[in-house]
Amino acid sequence: MKLPANRFLILALLDVGGPLHGHAIRQEAQLIKVAAWGEVKVGALYATLHQLEKEGRIKQIGQSREGNRPTRTTYRITATGRTELRRLRLGALNESGLRSDPIDMVIASWVNAPKAVVRLALARRETDLKVFLKRLARYHESAATTGQPWVAMAVIRHWEIRARAELAWHRELEAIIR
Repeated sequence: MKLPANRFLILALLDVGGPLHGHAIRQEAQLIKVAAWGEVKVGALYATLHQLEKEGRIKQIGQSREGNRPTRTTYRITATGRTELRRLRLGALNESGLRSDPIDMVIASWVNAPKAVVRLALARRETDLKVFLKRLARYHESAATTGQPWVAMAVIRHWEIRARAELAWHRELEAIIR
């Protein structure tokens, strides 16, 4: 089951944080940098909010306006929303194994490719992974200094471990190519 990231994020934030307006949800998504690690499309959060409301998973509980800012609608999660959140959590937790990775299809298609082309492409990917690891280190440092909850640290650590495993696989692959 592929977790519908935007739906899950909104339902989880409303469940944990209580009633929030759309802008607060967007700010929280940006604060925890969920677009970088959670497949959330921050620009689509408002559309998802409206869809969840239409489905009865969240409910408007008021509107407010501060100064020159636009009117903000505050939402809360409904019982139906909590049921969906539980279903999404259990579905994701019960999924074992790994999803397919496009790199595997690419590798399989290189059966007749010159080794120099393969090495060059893999070198670029390895560089990207190293850059990603540096970015994760910055996220980790930022999360530690801003007092993010343990769950944020756990997610960042999970991504670090996965990126390091990819780099180890790259070294093995280079040995196979030679």
